[in-house]
Amino acid sequence: MEKQKHINEKLDLGENQKYDDAVEQLTLKFSPELGKKVGNLFMELHLQDQHMNVDTYMTSMRDIFILLNKRNKGGSPKNDAFIGEQDILELVRRYPRILSQSVLQKINQNLDVLDNLSCMDIPKVNQLIKQSKGYIFSIGGRKLNETCIFLDNIFVVDELGRKRNAAEYMLNDLGEKNLQVSTKKIYARLMHICAMHQTNVVLKKSFDFCYKRNEEEYEVKYHMSQEQLENQYVLPDAENIETYKQTIKETINKMIHPEHEEKTDEPRLE
Repeated sequence: MEKQKHINEKLDLGENQKYDDAVEQLTLKFSPELGKKVGNLFMELHLQDQHMNVDTYMTSMRDIFILLNKRNKGGSPKNDAFIGEQDILELVRRYPRILSQSVLQKINQNLDVLDNLSCMDIPKVNQLIKQSKGYIFSIGGRKLNETCIFLDNIFVVDELGRKRNAAEYMLNDLGEKNLQVSTKKIYARLMHICAMHQTNVVLKKSFDFCYKRNEEEYEVKYHMSQEQLENQYVLPDAENIETYKQTIKETINKMIHPEHEEKTDEPRLE
């Protein structure tokens, strides 16, 4: 009881100027009630039991609110893509690790990757943020680039013939948790299917199969082991993102249009 009282006192009064400044900024920039809601969330998530200092918590919350609110520039609160105060509170409930400074440092970088995909834009990414369970924030920037840039060049078609960009489909429908799957594995599997059919449009059931099935099941269906696939379809190096983008596009284009590959001057034998 004494411990709870002490925590409540800290939430009400703050431990230092940093805490007070964070509360003031939240209540001035957002609704007057937000400071109290943020304080209540600290208690609800039992962050004190996880050794999170309340001052650090409040500072992180301030940074999250300011960062995500910037994405609403020019938008209306009535718009589905508008990230409201409650949306941010719910995001923190689902993914408390976002309060970590190491995660916060990656957010802008990762959101920039998503914003710049051909299939996405700020409103679409905002909607993804509003339903996110945190995978788009926790994944490394290089891994996010590798996977999403590759999938941005593939399309998924369902049973009704509706075609969608594969990156958008994976993030929104198949689920962002699939970002954790090895890019090397998915690249090899999908490139094998594209090469077989000479198209970058993959049936939804085949796309899902690549993500959901283990190596043995894939080998039974496509008669190639994962090792064979990865030796034949080598994921390009993504250290230089612009080079990676170009290499991915060129590789897929050659895969689906083999007749356009450079020909030699030697006569063909009939």
